[in-house]
Amino acid sequence: MTSRQAPAFTCVVHLPFFLMIMMAGCVTSGDVGDWRLTPLEARPEDPDTTNIQDQNDFMPSTSPNGEFVLFTSGRSGAERLYLMNADGSNEHIVYSGPGTQKQGSWSPDGEKIVHLQMEEGKQYLATMNADGSSDPKILTDVGQSWTTPSWSPDGKRILYHAVGEIGSDDIWSIDAEGGEPELVFGSARADWHPAWSPDGSQLVFTSRRDGQDFEIYVTDLNGGPWTQLTDNEVDDYTPMWSPDGTRIVFQTPRAGRWTIVTINVDGSAQTPITQYPMQWDPVWSHDGTEIFFNSARDGRRGIYVMNADGSNQRKLTNTEPGTFVRVVREAGVDEAARLFREARAENPEAVYFYEREVQYLGENYLEMGHLRQATILFEVNVEAYPESKAAHMDLGKTHLAAGEIGLAVESYQRALEIDPEDARISGLLEKLREETGAGTMRL
Repeated sequence: MTSRQAPAFTCVVHLPFFLMIMMAGCVTSGDVGDWRLTPLEARPEDPDTTNIQDQNDFMPSTSPNGEFVLFTSGRSGAERLYLMNADGSNEHIVYSGPGTQKQGSWSPDGEKIVHLQMEEGKQYLATMNADGSSDPKILTDVGQSWTTPSWSPDGKRILYHAVGEIGSDDIWSIDAEGGEPELVFGSARADWHPAWSPDGSQLVFTSRRDGQDFEIYVTDLNGGPWTQLTDNEVDDYTPMWSPDGTRIVFQTPRAGRWTIVTINVDGSAQTPITQYPMQWDPVWSHDGTEIFFNSARDGRRGIYVMNADGSNQRKLTNTEPGTFVRVVREAGVDEAARLFREARAENPEAVYFYEREVQYLGENYLEMGHLRQATILFEVNVEAYPESKAAHMDLGKTHLAAGEIGLAVESYQRALEIDPEDARISGLLEKLREETGAGTMRL
C-alpha cells in the first residue's frame, strides 16, 4: 500500500544562537577588537598535497561494534577515507596509497570496507581492509554514479547503483570477493541508494519511478512488489534501515532546507529530527540509539552525532572554520568582507577561506531570506575564487532572488564563459532573456 499522506512534522530541536540571530536579521558589525584574517595552510597529512583543499567531512559510516566511525574528507588535499573513535578522537587517514577513496561502508564483521575508488579519472567499487593495511581491490566500474554501497547482512554481497540496462541508474549487486555484477532491478526513471534490511530479506531505495522527484521505496529482494513510503514534491535521498528493522532514516530538502527525517517502515510517523539548514548523510549507530550525520551549520561540513530522536546534537570532527567565518558569526558579514578585502590587498596570493564554507554560509542566509548578507558573501567568494563556475552561479541565483535581473545575467554569463558546455546555464540565460517574469523564476 502506498503512503500518500505525510503526518504533520513536529520540531524536536532548537536553533543555535548564531542561526537564531541570523533568522532575526540582527547580525551586524560590532566590536571585533584586533581581528585579522589568518591565511589557511595546506595540511601535510597526504603525500599528494599540493594545494589548499576543501576541509569538508561527509558520508559517515559506523562500525558494527560501535567503536569507530568511517568518513570521507578533503582535508588532506584529496578525498580520502578517515577513521576515528566514536567519540571523535584519534582521527586519521585509512589509506594513503594511489588514487582517492570516498563513501565507505563497513562489512558486517568489521574487517573490511567497501568504497568508491578514483583512479585516472575513472570511478570503481572497491574493498580493502578496514585498517588500511591492504591495497584497494577493484570490484567493478560504476561510471559517474554517486553510489552509496551497502554490504549484505551475511557479508557475501554488496548492493550499489550504477548506469545500467533499464534506466539512467539501476540497482546492482556483486559478490564481495568480485565477479560479474548482477542486475537486481531498475526503472526508466532511475533507482538510487539501495540499502539492505537487517534480516537481508528486503531493501530500501530512492527512485523517480512514480514521478519527477525521488521518493523512498521498500521492496523484497527477490523482486516482489515495491511499496512507496513517501510522497511529496521534493527529493528524498540516502535511506537506511535502523538495526531493529522498524525505522528508516533519510535526508530531504523539505521546508526549503536539507533536514533528516525518520519514518516507520510502513510509511507512518514521518518525523524530522533536525531543524538547522544543511544536514546530510544520516546513518544509524550499531545499536540504533544514535544517528551520525554531516552538517555545514558552522560553515564547514563536519561529522555530528545525535540521539535517535534528534536531541543532544554534537560535533565530532575537527573542522573548525577559519577566522573569516568566525568574524561572520561574531561581527557580521560586512565586517568580514571588509577584513577580507584589506587582507587581500596586503597579500593577494593568500587563501583565507575554503570556497565551499562561504558557499554554505551564503546558502544559509539565502534560505532565511537575508538577501543582502547572502549577496555580500557570494561576492566575496567570487573575488576569492574568480574562476569558479559555482561561485558565479551562486551570486547569480542571489541576484535573481532579489529581482536584479541584469546582474543575474552578468553572473550566469561569466559562469558560462568558464564552462561553455554547461547546457543548464545556457538554458537559464535563455529564459532570463525571454521571459518577462524572470525575476520570479524558480531555479
